[in-house]
Amino acid sequence: MDQRLLRYIWTHTRPQQFWLLAVVLVSMVPYFLAFDLPRQIINGPIQGGGFEVAGATQPFMRVVVPLPFLGSTVLFPGIDVGRSSMLLGLSLIVSGQPMASGLKFHGIRASMSAAGQP
Repeated sequence: MDQRLLRYIWTHTRPQQFWLLAVVLVSMVPYFLAFDLPRQIINGPIQGGGFEVAGATQPFMRVVVPLPFLGSTVLFPGIDVGRSSMLLGLSLIVSGQPMASGLKFHGIRASMSAAGQP
């Protein structure tokens, strides 16, 4: 066994460490996008922001990526929905986030146990 614990861990669990790093990096994107959801729910469908006239719609799940020095690009234009559909959709996303987080950690534990880790 190596004299240094970190060297021993790195030598014997390198693929699992890279897999864990990839899972964490991919999961950070929805995590940071989730910070904006409560504001969208309150300012949008609940208070009526953007739904002032009857029959008004707004894009749901629109994805715009700002690019430095180039402006921005639209990855997904979104689906036009009404006020109640927007509230339902945003609320389902907020309530589904803990389940997605739990599945992520379940997947990490399953991959570690398959690799022989406790």
